[in-house]
Amino acid sequence: MKHLGALNNPNIKKISGFQIGRPAIHERVDIDEELLVEKDSWYLLGQELYFFKSRCDARLFGECISQKFFERVGFESAKYEIVYLNNTLGLITPNFQDVHNKRYYDLITITSLFPSFPKGYGNITYKSVLEYISYLKLPNTSDIIQELINRYVGEWVTHQIDGNPRNIVFSVDNKTQELNVGPSFDRENSFGIDRSGYFNSDSLKVWLPAIPYEDKRFKENPYTIEGVDANIIALFMDYPEETLRAFEKVFNIDYVDLFNDYKSGTLSFSLDNDTINYLIHLIDRKIEEKEKILSL
Repeated sequence: MKHLGALNNPNIKKISGFQIGRPAIHERVDIDEELLVEKDSWYLLGQELYFFKSRCDARLFGECISQKFFERVGFESAKYEIVYLNNTLGLITPNFQDVHNKRYYDLITITSLFPSFPKGYGNITYKSVLEYISYLKLPNTSDIIQELINRYVGEWVTHQIDGNPRNIVFSVDNKTQELNVGPSFDRENSFGIDRSGYFNSDSLKVWLPAIPYEDKRFKENPYTIEGVDANIIALFMDYPEETLRAFEKVFNIDYVDLFNDYKSGTLSFSLDNDTINYLIHLIDRKIEEKEKILSL
């Protein structure tokens, strides 16, 4: 890998697992056949089920760094670990679904539960999701709204561009029917990292989330001001208190300390000084954006 840093191979576990087939996957995971075609790499490690992504590029770093960020600010996240599984390098994450007690739906399959929920992979906006949750008038509506806004602000800060409708999951308790937001996952395209091993600085000129807040033509969004993301401005205009709470969480940590952990050599990979400075600069830029938004 170039520029980013290097794998610390002595710190990477070598493990063995047994890949299971689709019938067995369906017994343990709520996942529809369309998605399972792409996401069928599930392994038993002992009695526990894990999803494995074979990777040998910089996306390994993006997933792990963003997980560390989400955990540090207090947002629920799936767990990722770089391993050699059956001698293949990649990422494993334990299955977080409890299908014995809950059912799980992403933003595509949730229409089976709520037929009037916004439909269409390319037609869903974050605003439409938030408005529909508000429309449901659930006992915990405010908590769900706050969690979804936390998630969106977290993806903006980490410059995650693949938070697509398949990557937002809700759980429904079988007994109480309570709806909740599942953990965040699949954030390997964070921080402008591309698979070549370089940070792609061109991709950081503007945040292009997979789910726009309101308007796919956000460059012409009337809220746009120079140097500030239109999606987050529009979110702040509609949900100022919730967005402020999310800002307080994501900017109330020591980013220098977070990134410097990767200099120690005790983790599965190390980052060089240029890379760490790059990451800190990215966060500083997001802080500047936040200040401009609060001055509106």
